[in-house]
Amino acid sequence: MKQFAILICVFLLVPAALLTAAAPQHIGGDGKSGPSKMPAATSARSLLDQIPSDAEFVPGSVIVKFVREREQQLQKHAVGVSAVQPLLAQYGVRTMTQMYPSHATRFRADGSEIALQRMYRIEFDAAVNPLEVARAFAALPDVEYAEPEIVQYLDFTPDDPRFDEQYQHALIEAERAWDITTGDSTVVIGIVDSGVLWNHEDLRENIWVNPLEDIDHDGVFTPADIDSIDNDGNGYIDDVIGIDFVGNSLLNGGTYYDGDPTPTTKGHFHGTHVAGIAAARGDNGKGVAGLAMHCRIMAVKCGSDVYAPSIIRGYDGIVYAADNGADVINCSWGGPGYLESQKERIDYAISKGAIVVVAAGNSGSESVHTPGAYPNVLCVANTNSADKVNPSSTYGPWVDVSAPGTDILSCSITTPSTYVKATGTSMASPLVAGLAALVKSIHPEYGPEQIFEQIRVTCDPIDSLQASRLRTKIGRGRINAYRALTERSPAVSLVDWSLSDSLYGNGDGFPDQHEQLVVTMRWRNTLEPTTDAMITLSSSNPRLNVIQGSFHAGSIPTFGEVANDADPFIIELSDEYAPNDVVDLIFTIEDGEYHDQGGVFFVQQPSYRDHDINDIRVTLTNDGNVGFDDMDGVLGSGFRYRGSENILFEGAFLLGAVINQMPFVVDVARTDGGQQSDDFAGEQLYSIVTPGPVADQQGFGHFEDANAPLSYRVQTDVTQHSYAFTDDETRNIVFLRYDIANVSTNVQEQMHAGLFFDWDIGTNSQTDIALYNDSLKMAIALDTTGSPRTPVVVGVLPLSSEFGVNYWGINNRDMDDTLRIGIYNGFTKAEKWKALALGTVMPVTDVTDVSQVISSGPVDLQPGDTLVAGFALIAGESIREVTDAVPHARDRWTSLIRPIDITAAHGPAPVAGDVRLHAVAPQPLRTGQALTVDFSLSAPGETRFDLYDLRGRFVMRLGSTDLPAGRQQQSFFLPAMAPGAYFIRMSGQSASPLVIPIRIIR
Repeated sequence: MKQFAILICVFLLVPAALLTAAAPQHIGGDGKSGPSKMPAATSARSLLDQIPSDAEFVPGSVIVKFVREREQQLQKHAVGVSAVQPLLAQYGVRTMTQMYPSHATRFRADGSEIALQRMYRIEFDAAVNPLEVARAFAALPDVEYAEPEIVQYLDFTPDDPRFDEQYQHALIEAERAWDITTGDSTVVIGIVDSGVLWNHEDLRENIWVNPLEDIDHDGVFTPADIDSIDNDGNGYIDDVIGIDFVGNSLLNGGTYYDGDPTPTTKGHFHGTHVAGIAAARGDNGKGVAGLAMHCRIMAVKCGSDVYAPSIIRGYDGIVYAADNGADVINCSWGGPGYLESQKERIDYAISKGAIVVVAAGNSGSESVHTPGAYPNVLCVANTNSADKVNPSSTYGPWVDVSAPGTDILSCSITTPSTYVKATGTSMASPLVAGLAALVKSIHPEYGPEQIFEQIRVTCDPIDSLQASRLRTKIGRGRINAYRALTERSPAVSLVDWSLSDSLYGNGDGFPDQHEQLVVTMRWRNTLEPTTDAMITLSSSNPRLNVIQGSFHAGSIPTFGEVANDADPFIIELSDEYAPNDVVDLIFTIEDGEYHDQGGVFFVQQPSYRDHDINDIRVTLTNDGNVGFDDMDGVLGSGFRYRGSENILFEGAFLLGAVINQMPFVVDVARTDGGQQSDDFAGEQLYSIVTPGPVADQQGFGHFEDANAPLSYRVQTDVTQHSYAFTDDETRNIVFLRYDIANVSTNVQEQMHAGLFFDWDIGTNSQTDIALYNDSLKMAIALDTTGSPRTPVVVGVLPLSSEFGVNYWGINNRDMDDTLRIGIYNGFTKAEKWKALALGTVMPVTDVTDVSQVISSGPVDLQPGDTLVAGFALIAGESIREVTDAVPHARDRWTSLIRPIDITAAHGPAPVAGDVRLHAVAPQPLRTGQALTVDFSLSAPGETRFDLYDLRGRFVMRLGSTDLPAGRQQQSFFLPAMAPGAYFIRMSGQSASPLVIPIRIIR
């Protein structure tokens, strides 16, 4: 996300939630690396799942890219892959066409490949949902990805009658720029749009002519150039002045094209209007002047002949423009969704040397709009004559610059001499495309990255004129053509960064309160060398203090890099408890008159922790999630076996009960709207200590269903414990224990406690099965291809033998009925109750994308009563390995639920009556702070509070007093002591002591 002011760059904030688990991503004013805009997707499955429900698809068509290993088996209209044959028959596939058969593999700047030659367009019965077909093909191990084609829309807003003044040129100092260049005729702007009226009086002199299709070599389009031959060998016949990929209907197949990119009289004026803004012929006594008035226009028509504001083959158009020599490609359109097949074609165009300029969108909100949010594209917001952002313009940290796009007069299609006024980011984008062409004209040696930065760093700052919600979200500023052609400036942007607590903090890999952290960064300069650059660090977060915030970068040559590893920034977090608080770090670069800015962010005191001491690494949270604390797969590590890739998309704790004859469910699984439910909330971080009092690694958390709406709140209080061991018998197991207390005044009848898991074990999530072992009462999931990303089978075993077991296997793509629950269309409370409480439903034997719910119950829970539910998460390389672990899991569970006595040296000293812990705060706490324990006693009596260290050694007595029955609090002042894990043992006159883990920091 990029931007700021005083010649500020848009800054992008990127998380460093896990300091040691992975290098933090960056977001600077660069617009070049993946994290700068939309993050790279984690799997083909996740991309398909994230397509908005209102997305519109091109009917009867999907794009399928095959894996590298199958390249030798690919033909122009067929593939030698046997696994695809059943799907071809199932979906009535008519054609299967290699989209780019003559293209060779290219490479991105990071070395990753771009292989368009492995992409196929598959056409089938238009009545079938393209998303269903894409999911089916994506399930094949021979397929890298399969995606529907999303219909995208022109980003313009119709406006009032004709406007006779082009104010934008004065605003961006175009006339001064034209004294330097009006554009070189060898520079080509590809207008990928609804078509261009090539014979318009203000466009015809600037229309690009394909030199190898120009049969009479006169440099203009004439009937003599039409010979029905592909003279240039690019795969298209008679594309003399461009191409039409759509024709007269949205239903044309993927192989359709003709060589006439002209819109019909029933077509849309949009592309012609856009072309005029970028490069209408100037100084010709006619109409208007485009900014790049002597550059060429390549017309690439991707809209229907009938008036429809839709773009069907826009990404095909991008590839065509790049292959045929476009230096600049303008895309004044976009829509929802993030698809690899789209992004890869943009990367291809950039690798060919074209800069891609795109409209931000016209949502009037901070909504993701692609291609604008893809990395490496130059994304443009819309401003008016007063440099104010137009209310219709989309904004966001992925926007790079702003440009006038309000009330812009340009060419129309009614006749070759008509003009019309329009408003939108569609109008702002071609103005920037025109400027890119001017920069290319005077700097032919510049590549896309340098043109991008030259335009960005020479913008005029306008943030101060905007509403606060727009600041830092409309790019570095409004473009200035004269400055872009005359100023020589560095362009320093962030490459990567890291955050560490190992030197001055507690070394646990998490940024905690009152902890000092080391920040190292690496920057790259794209343009002019710096002379004596100084980089400083700051933050807008009041809970952060910069201890050491300056770095002398000195001279950074063009394309040179510099890092502050030897002189890092040092920051300190306040002692305020602020879990999951987003902390921004803003770096400012100054070098003479050059000022720039960017930024990153990290999550302070994340509410989740990883068990990682044995063969399983799994994240647990303070609100009942397993794997991740979000639906984006960012906050957590998921579920990993022996260092493998994550195989869990989502995991969650569910609780259901009948109250007053009505079933209620509280949970943190996805909702019927596909978002994450948040019924449970914890007031302290999940903590994991190594070793624990009874396990080699032990976790503790506490949450209530206080976030659930009153209309379905169950009123429960849940204490969670987790255990992991390193011995041979249980090193492939993590144990979860939930102590569920009824804190209501109602009987909670038919209580069920369960876990939901959406597994993604296979390469693309679509090749798994979900089984149930009835004799062991265990859920099992595995991949069926024989070549999953990791050879792993997972099992979930309920451990509370006194209760029944309920199981429901889910085919995620199923349509809902009595015995089926599909979750692609959401997961409702009613479906969750069915899965929790209706017994054992047949497993999913289909090879598909699977989920499971397994629960213990039913039990009637009286007010004040507590239910203990346990589960074992087991992993292995085979079903046999998983099932063999079951006896060991049950034996270990029996020992875990016995009363815990930290030290025999101080006697049995049990607690006064039954006790229930409500909260411990602050957690973690700083030495010298007061610690408050909130608990309830069922009977009065003397109660002692003793502090023990991690090895169970007595440290000190905190207090001893007679206490009444009921809920109460005790506070203790802890003297200065070494940071680390400790335990408080409550003991007194009855049975069962209570052990409370705490963590002390500096």
